[in-house]
Amino acid sequence: MRVWLVTVGEPLPTDDGNQRLHRTGMLASSLGLQGHDVTWWVSTFDHHQKIQRWEDDRTLVLDEHYRLQVVYSPGYAKNVSIQRIADHNLHARRVRWRMLSEADRPDVILCSLPTLDLCRVAVDYGRAFDVPVVLDIRDLWPDIFLDAVPAWLHWAARPALLPMFRAAAYACSRATAITGITSAFVDWGLAYARRSRSDLDRDFPLGYLNRSQPLPTMAEARQFWSDVGLDSSVGLRVCFFGSLSWTMADEMFTVIEAARQLQMQGDNTQFVICGSGENLDAYRKAAQGCNNIVFPGWVDAPQIRVLMEMSSAGLLPYRSRADFARSIPNKVAEYLSAGLPVISSLRGVTEHLLEENDCGVTYQNGDASSLFQLLRALGSDGQRMHTMARNAASLFARRFDASRVYDEMGTYLQDVVSVNTRIAANGDSIRRE
Repeated sequence: MRVWLVTVGEPLPTDDGNQRLHRTGMLASSLGLQGHDVTWWVSTFDHHQKIQRWEDDRTLVLDEHYRLQVVYSPGYAKNVSIQRIADHNLHARRVRWRMLSEADRPDVILCSLPTLDLCRVAVDYGRAFDVPVVLDIRDLWPDIFLDAVPAWLHWAARPALLPMFRAAAYACSRATAITGITSAFVDWGLAYARRSRSDLDRDFPLGYLNRSQPLPTMAEARQFWSDVGLDSSVGLRVCFFGSLSWTMADEMFTVIEAARQLQMQGDNTQFVICGSGENLDAYRKAAQGCNNIVFPGWVDAPQIRVLMEMSSAGLLPYRSRADFARSIPNKVAEYLSAGLPVISSLRGVTEHLLEENDCGVTYQNGDASSLFQLLRALGSDGQRMHTMARNAASLFARRFDASRVYDEMGTYLQDVVSVNTRIAANGDSIRRE
């Protein structure tokens, strides 16, 4: 089976450092190991570090079953900007031209949403060459932009976003099938497609690859944390790693205020907040005087693994806006992989997951006292923490282990191809009109 994967914004296997592959990267590796031929269409621009990997198009052959088709895009400085919209548009047009010049057609295309521009390119290609296209819903574009605007301004924002709403409807209605990271995400795509769910519309969670690291690398990571000053003297250590950006906004300030209250009460809880982003300086400034908060900056995969081994729980300080409430962020699977209970402010699907599996707790958004009281209770209840840790490890093995998730996605894509082949043999097509 020849598979085209179309996703930008993820780390690549060619990136420097100990990068953690995300959804498409792990799916590509799984498909290659199964003997399928994989082409992953990517951008020269590194979304997370905001740097150019290369200055021109190129094809990178990673092995006999796996290649990267790298297509130039100019990049952008801020995630929310006109510059980013222009980048996505130009990149999609270049991808379209490169796809049309490919001699070998794929058997199936899986395209991530976002970006809307690439989704349109994928479904147009599929319709032109009778190739089934699966849209994998990752973020609810353009709804998230409307949610970022105060309700009383929606009347002005909605007309401005109308082209993006139309693009989402165009792509979803013409896709062969819709997948998503939760069932709620699939339903969102089907609403834009204006159709009911079929047997090919499925949800696959964000799997996490719980891989072992070489012993020397782990030793270096342990030394890193020793140099930072982490030791076993704390009672409860709570960790976070990720982009310190507008997606969590005020929720990290809530964490900082709770930490300050804990310190004033002489509580021995420590917060280790890893990552970089536009809000890092503001968070550091707000945390001045809080000796129980550590900001080590960006950390790599071995350092994350060691930190999770040294921690009692993982922190998920997200706003409960509409798209997040329908989602299970990848942080959840990552924490569960290390048997870490999740301390979350996120309502909706994640809250229900933690409650049903007794592997985490949810505090009130924006309420530092709620988080303070919760951490005080957990810090004095070792049996409760032990039970949630055991349940966290069990849930990960059942539902979020990447080897299981992405092997199932590979089998699913084969099913899509089989259905398309069978229907085409009868002179029809499963592409959406």
